[in-house]
Amino acid sequence: MKGLKDIVFVSVTPTTEILLYLTNIWYMLAREGTRTTLGLGFRNSINVTTEARLRKLHKAQTSAHKQDHPQSSTMADLTLGFDRTEAFDSVLCLSQVYPLHITTAYLATLSGIFAIATRIIPRFHSLHRWFGRAFLISLLWASGSSILIINHGLPKIIILFLALMLVFLTIGVIVISIDQARYQKELRRRVDDHFATKGHLDLSVSQVESLLAQEMKAEKTWTQRLFSLKALHGACMVVAWYQMFGRAAVTNPYKEEYKCWTYPVAKNGTGDLHYLPRHDPHYKIDDPVRFAIMVTGPLLVVIPTVGIIWSYLAARRDQKLKYTYTTVDGR
Repeated sequence: MKGLKDIVFVSVTPTTEILLYLTNIWYMLAREGTRTTLGLGFRNSINVTTEARLRKLHKAQTSAHKQDHPQSSTMADLTLGFDRTEAFDSVLCLSQVYPLHITTAYLATLSGIFAIATRIIPRFHSLHRWFGRAFLISLLWASGSSILIINHGLPKIIILFLALMLVFLTIGVIVISIDQARYQKELRRRVDDHFATKGHLDLSVSQVESLLAQEMKAEKTWTQRLFSLKALHGACMVVAWYQMFGRAAVTNPYKEEYKCWTYPVAKNGTGDLHYLPRHDPHYKIDDPVRFAIMVTGPLLVVIPTVGIIWSYLAARRDQKLKYTYTTVDGR
């Protein structure tokens, strides 16, 4: 067959008739020379010539399903489109979100590379933290957007890699926070000792801090650098970044248009599967916009009010504080 470009993914229905029907469709397509592809263990797919063929297959499956489940009168509307998947008053997939997900995922990968590079090149050390923050923010958006592109879940190995990323990311952020707190405490102690013993010497506080920071670095041996919280932070963050790099390296976002090609079914424990209804009978929010306004609206009043009161009281409290400075001779 020529012009193979679209993909249809046929869901398993609860009746034997549907299974037989799908088997016959598979057999007919195979006889016509349609290629079946297996993509690295992710899913089997059937290449179909036209969008009309796609809709025809889904319509036939939906029609047969409705014979067994007359209550599923809106299944055709829910299963024909590939731009979204909605069920049980919830959104499982929005194809429009995929560009946001893939973009932030690649941004996380690139910002991780730049964070490593700026740590290696002394000239760009000041940019290391900013690229690290960009890495974390990009990960946040990539993770959040992935909630709205659910089709079939993740392979077990990908879940393992994701768990490794989260664990090492958590450790890396915690240990660098501890290391920075210790570093700042020791630096402040040395700055205080410097001014207490040597006076100002026509140097500003920032200049003294810079000199003492270089002194602290020079005092460290290679073993102290290797077995340090900063080194542990770097190792953990590289491991976390590597999980994103590996995923990005094997993903080709331009290979095909992203589609929401699955629809959820409910299990009843007897082996039968039923389409999840479009509406949740226990869902009580009739107007989501109104509900969001009711929940968020009070915050728009409470937060500014608390901020005004707190700022006023804190200013009055701090203005009452008195600082006493004494000279070296006690006068």
